[in-house]
Amino acid sequence: MALVNFCVAQDFEELYNRVSKFDSFEQFDSVDEEMIPVMNHILSVPFPKSKPDKETYFALKSMLAWMNNTTSYKILIFGKIVEGTKGDKLMQNMFMAAMGKFLLEERYVNGRHIFPEKQPNVQFMDLPEVRETLLESAKIFLDYLENTSQVKPNKEFKKALKAHNSGTLESYMFE
Repeated sequence: MALVNFCVAQDFEELYNRVSKFDSFEQFDSVDEEMIPVMNHILSVPFPKSKPDKETYFALKSMLAWMNNTTSYKILIFGKIVEGTKGDKLMQNMFMAAMGKFLLEERYVNGRHIFPEKQPNVQFMDLPEVRETLLESAKIFLDYLENTSQVKPNKEFKKALKAHNSGTLESYMFE
C-alpha cells in the first residue's frame, strides 16, 4: 500500500469519539492503521503554542488515547530527545507522534512490525529495536522541529539538530 493512501483527510473528532468509547486493548489495536493520518497531521502543522485548532486538538487526543491503550507497540518515553523536552508535555507529544509515525509506517508501509522485548542480560536501551526506534523517531521529530514546528529550539535541541544535520545523531543520542 502506498504512503499516499494514508494522506486522505480524516475526521479526527469522529475518530476520537470512537476510540474514547473503546474498552478493550483489541479495540484500540483495531485502529492502528487509522492512526497514520493522525501522526501525519500532527507533524504537518506548526507546534500549537496555545490551544490547537479543532482538527489538531482531536488528532492529539486520538493519538494519546491510542498510545495509552495499544498493546501492539511500545511507545518509548525516555532517552536523549525526551530529556531535551525538559518536561514540556506538548513537545513530548510531538516526539511521540514521530515515534508513532515511524512504528506504524514500518508496519503498514514496510511490512515490519517492531516490538522490542526485554531479554536476559541485555539492557532494554541496548536492544537494537529500541535504539532504532528512538533514532528514527528522533530524525522525524527533528525534521518537524526544524521545518514545520515554528518553535525556536532550546539549547539541547540545537545540539540535536546540529548532530542530525551533520550525520552524527546516533552518536549524540547513545554515547
